[in-house]
Amino acid sequence: PRGFLRLRQPRPRPGSPAPPRLGWVPPGRACLARRQAPQLSPGCPCSYLASPPLCAPSSRDLRFKKGTGHPPLPPTRLQNRVPQTQGTLCLEELRHKPQLKGIVTKLFCRQGFYLQANPDGSIQGTPEDTSSFTHFNLIPVGLRVVTIQSAKLGHYMAMNAEGLLYSSPHFTAECRFKECVFENYYVLYASALYRQRSGRAWYLGLDKEGRVMKGNRVKKTKAAAHFVPKLLEVAMYREPSLHSVPETSPSSPPAL
Repeated sequence: PRGFLRLRQPRPRPGSPAPPRLGWVPPGRACLARRQAPQLSPGCPCSYLASPPLCAPSSRDLRFKKGTGHPPLPPTRLQNRVPQTQGTLCLEELRHKPQLKGIVTKLFCRQGFYLQANPDGSIQGTPEDTSSFTHFNLIPVGLRVVTIQSAKLGHYMAMNAEGLLYSSPHFTAECRFKECVFENYYVLYASALYRQRSGRAWYLGLDKEGRVMKGNRVKKTKAAAHFVPKLLEVAMYREPSLHSVPETSPSSPPAL
């Protein structure tokens, strides 16, 4: 506007030095900045000259023999570098370590019997809880799906296509049971592979004499299918290897 003078920056005369640029440090002060690095503030333009990046390799690290193909890494990267063979061994060790958290328990049926796996492969109920054959490993193999393994024998409890319960030395698809909590905190175990055409599940059950029943004859509202797991200890297990279902599945005689 009129009445105001516009201030202009004077042009440098010929032969005079150029005005200093923003962030420019004279050569003499740059050396002083390196010597006084601890006293400099982070915003000082000399701080970059005083403290170069820590990850930048020095000229001594960049000296390498001719024909190697690449210069050596800085010391910080060399410390974090892990040999490929060591990493492979660590992965192999993790595969063989137990990864599943399960429990060692006794399965007490509401009929008054403990579930027991005998050495001959048969499964039945016993009123005594002192036998070590009543100890089972409940290993989770899926969402609300467990496998019941004898802690003494190492065999798995399975249910075949006829609803008969048997003991299998290998883990198959017939060894998977769905675990469901019923009324009054009783637990039901149903076959995860077989069921009725109507959709009704086949349950694990014991009759009044302690004999195993066919899965298609056990109802979830009856006492034969109600179990109470009695915790003994918590343990870690490895994931069992899945085998194919045998053509003929042995079974114990069911209760009629």
